[in-house]
Amino acid sequence: MHALMALWWAGGHLHCLPSGLRGSAQRDEKRALPSQSSCRRRRPRRREVSMIAYVAILLLQPTTALVGQERTFDASQAVCSACLRTRKASEMLSRDGNQRRIGGVTAAWLVGDSLFFSHSSSLGRVHLARISQNSVVEVKFPKFGPGGPPTLIGGLMYSPSRGLVMSDPLTNRLLVVSRVESQVSEFNLQFAPSAVSWLANGEFVVNGLSRTRELVGLPLHRISVTGSRLASFGGVEGLFRPDVAFFNEYFVSSGDGKTTWTAKKNSYALEHWSENGTRLKTLRGRLPWFRDWMSADAWPKDVVPHPRISGIFADTGSLIWIAIVRPKPDYLSNLVPVQTEEGETTVVKDIGRAVTTEIQLVDVRRELLVARTTVDAFVSGFVAPGAVIAQTGNLVQGETLQVLRFTIVK
Repeated sequence: MHALMALWWAGGHLHCLPSGLRGSAQRDEKRALPSQSSCRRRRPRRREVSMIAYVAILLLQPTTALVGQERTFDASQAVCSACLRTRKASEMLSRDGNQRRIGGVTAAWLVGDSLFFSHSSSLGRVHLARISQNSVVEVKFPKFGPGGPPTLIGGLMYSPSRGLVMSDPLTNRLLVVSRVESQVSEFNLQFAPSAVSWLANGEFVVNGLSRTRELVGLPLHRISVTGSRLASFGGVEGLFRPDVAFFNEYFVSSGDGKTTWTAKKNSYALEHWSENGTRLKTLRGRLPWFRDWMSADAWPKDVVPHPRISGIFADTGSLIWIAIVRPKPDYLSNLVPVQTEEGETTVVKDIGRAVTTEIQLVDVRRELLVARTTVDAFVSGFVAPGAVIAQTGNLVQGETLQVLRFTIVK
């Protein structure tokens, strides 16, 4: 679940961040690179238009300089369209371990009966829900290092043998809570981490944007067990576009514990990466209602938003689960004005009624869509193979979350 999702889906709901956090983030972005206007002054108008078109093409191209094979498949026709069965694996949860109303889930992970999650109304805290008992408590951690506890959790993963890893994009840190020693290791990074995947050898693959000259445009990073950066890859080197929604934000998932699968929110393209950052393969799904897109506003208030991928999960074999959120045609009629501490704003009255989510199961080895189904809910991401978080409500007035499981029926 991904990339400054503290307010659900990053870009479209940043107005709900505390004003101090939002302002500092905007100021950092403005300092990152020279302004567009300063870059244009020395170029005639014709070349200006050509450069804009060139950047647009780059953003929609497969990422990386080391190009592997690219394949396409029909993502609208499944081998078995009725083979996925949906089951409610938990009751609706509306309060966290401190009895606060649940906001947008920023990160979550499911292990057996235990759901670890963090949400935007309780930034930097992790809660544990025992879904069979419908109980929630806040997770108490041992003493943190010099950087203190996390301020915002953008990614989270739990390993029964290793412990818990959390990313903090506001302080550029990975925090690893050891299961055996109950100690917290703090890794300071050169980028703002979000989605994180734990590899079999204890290393991590992390998505994160950097404003340093060395790493600008490289959104994927392999981090060692001691926190050092081993490699950075993906993207278009040197290209940084904070004005584009979801720019270089990836979901990451490792099924075999060695290689990594990634996907952007605004493009149906599954990319397979080797351990050293070489792109092995790109698998593009063809859907008539989901095409690559770019926009400055992730959730506009005057037009129906674009569909977007909200999560992937690579299974141990050749199967990958994909969730695609699709706003309904009457999405705009679900917008209502609400009063916040910062004044009046507009939110979706109930996101669960304004969108549907298509769940797909893809065989990446055979390059085909195995099964698909649709749920009337906003799915914010996968927490386990075939298990997702479905949300209803809105950020201002509170939300509910529920775990749904999908099983293959032969």
